[in-house]
Amino acid sequence: MFTAILTKPVKQHLLCSGIQTSLSGAPSEPQQEKPQSMLSDAFAQTYPLRIMVAEDNKINQKFIEHILKKLGYSIDMVHNGMEVLNLMETNTYDVLLMDVQMPEMDGFEATSIIRSRPGYQPIIVAMTANALSDDKDLCIQNGMDDYLGKPMKIEEVMNLLVKLSNQLRSDNS
Repeated sequence: MFTAILTKPVKQHLLCSGIQTSLSGAPSEPQQEKPQSMLSDAFAQTYPLRIMVAEDNKINQKFIEHILKKLGYSIDMVHNGMEVLNLMETNTYDVLLMDVQMPEMDGFEATSIIRSRPGYQPIIVAMTANALSDDKDLCIQNGMDDYLGKPMKIEEVMNLLVKLSNQLRSDNS
């Protein structure tokens, strides 16, 4: 018979409580610590950015959109490089999260066209499943400013957004 149940990773205070319960001989209900949400809509207020996401895969679209909305961002989502260029005709973005492989026009070609245009230049972040250092170098050589590997990790996305927001602030001051 069990007197306590602990789940990994075990927090020290839950371990102590479990040991005390076991020594007292009284069975207890499993104690679980409610996880704190990493995602807060106050994040976008602290690190404001105008973001467009160019991604053709529906699952990846839903994932990145979910993360960014939970962080408080309102984003524009497009499916290919042609849509990126069309939307940039009427909107200004701080950051483009650009899938490298898309139909009609891939991220490299869209980035090349954006970089050839005069005027304001957004920060372009490559999103790709190719995670080798050569792949990252290829993205940078093709005019992209940064790189985000797939599958994306929430902490990496958040760290990138903090970095880019801070970069834009320092560039504007």
